[in-house]
Amino acid sequence: MNTKIAARMMWGLVDLCALPDKHPEYGKDHLKDMLTKVMVAEVEDEKAHRWIGWIQGCICMSGGSTLEELKRINKAA
Repeated sequence: MNTKIAARMMWGLVDLCALPDKHPEYGKDHLKDMLTKVMVAEVEDEKAHRWIGWIQGCICMSGGSTLEELKRINKAA
């Protein structure tokens, strides 16, 4: 999986989440900041994969997407 591509594909899903706009761990602003750091390669390799997993978990548990859709993103990236 290319984490940069996965991050771009997940960007819009964050807006669909039932999460607060501001929260230091799972707010939409924080998740988008994490995605940005992955997309510009400030965070790479294993850490980027962990971040993608965290973001996908937040997206899934908050109703922004299904686990199956997130799996498709991983395979497409």
